[in-house]
Amino acid sequence: MSTSQQSGDSDRLFSFCQKIATQRENWPPSEELLATEFIAFFGVSTLTYFGNLSQLCVQLGISVSVRSMPTELRGYNAAYNGTRTIAIAEDERFPGAKEHTLLHELRELLEHTFVAIGVSVAVNQDDLEQRAELFACLVRSDLSQNLMFVGLKHVEQVERKWLRYGLYAITVLVGVAMVVSCYLLPVFEDQVLENRRRRLLAS
Repeated sequence: MSTSQQSGDSDRLFSFCQKIATQRENWPPSEELLATEFIAFFGVSTLTYFGNLSQLCVQLGISVSVRSMPTELRGYNAAYNGTRTIAIAEDERFPGAKEHTLLHELRELLEHTFVAIGVSVAVNQDDLEQRAELFACLVRSDLSQNLMFVGLKHVEQVERKWLRYGLYAITVLVGVAMVVSCYLLPVFEDQVLENRRRRLLAS
């Protein structure tokens, strides 16, 4: 689809991509770098839920909707004449699935902007799909780690040593589980989609 991006300070997506583009000596940037820079640039400091991410998108001039979609489609994005939209499938039911898909689609919109300023990151559509999946996993896992570190700082204030150590262990275990779930989510979703296809073929 054709893309026409706004420019200037009012377009924060454009500004973000321009900032990344200044680091062209290490081009293309890794998704790890993009995820880290994205969190810092847009001030995303803790685990972000769908409502928060949707609000961020609105602030960036991206309209977000949740609607019925074909079984195989989890999300969709479009950028045309300065208008950006993201649609998310309403049957995304796994915890974190809507957030993951929204970040995936947002990464694809970032690519539209990179292309518009002449410094594409992905080499083709398949590469972009893989990068968008990784970007979504990385953003969510980085935010999960941040939340874990915040929890550990609170635990430091506990005076009783045995209780403090116990809370340390629980906080770390929960944090690790959250990080792992960020990477396993796409696998679970793919498996559910495959099961649906098999049931449809069987019927």
